[in-house]
Amino acid sequence: DALPISPTTVMTGPGEYSTTIPLRGPADDSAARTTFLRWSWYAARRAGVRFDEVGDEPSPEAVARATGQVARVLHLSAGARDCLGDGRLQRYGAGEVLQRAGVVPSAMLFLLRGTVRVTATGAQGEIVALPEIEGGDYLGQSTLTREPADTDARALSEVTVFEVPQAAVDAITARDPGLRNELGRAIEGRREMVIRAVEGVARRRQHDAAPAER
Repeated sequence: DALPISPTTVMTGPGEYSTTIPLRGPADDSAARTTFLRWSWYAARRAGVRFDEVGDEPSPEAVARATGQVARVLHLSAGARDCLGDGRLQRYGAGEVLQRAGVVPSAMLFLLRGTVRVTATGAQGEIVALPEIEGGDYLGQSTLTREPADTDARALSEVTVFEVPQAAVDAITARDPGLRNELGRAIEGRREMVIRAVEGVARRRQHDAAPAER
């Protein structure tokens, strides 16, 4: 359950910050500290921030391999593949959020390694689990249509993705109208899957709440 008070961060000096995280009790201290440090490390890497001047940028070879993998997933022509040049390799730690429902994705995320938990929220606020996403699949395709995502996505393990910004997605699909149609079908297919899953949970809840026949 969510805590009534959110974490707060204040600047304590040049390049120094202090973060306060509310806890339910002392027993949560170690786990909260570990999670905070892990998430801070991954978020800093994605933002290009260095800790103690130590960087961890992906090699050109790793970026080239990722670009090739994404090009194969999308069956891109050589010209459309050039648009992937603006993509970036990114990592997320276990538990981090990759996508939030109700927010228009700023990029498509192509999953190269790891597993992502995908959930939707029902009419009564219940969390509905959807099939997990693994390597070879992607998130954020509704960036193409500027529509909010209808699911939340959270890393179950360390996740590596190739992030293709919205402008690059636009450029790729402009060169390949067939891909635009394919992504449109994927958006509709996943939307229908969410609707079926949420309705299924609602029907089961109604069935469980109905009085038993005598």
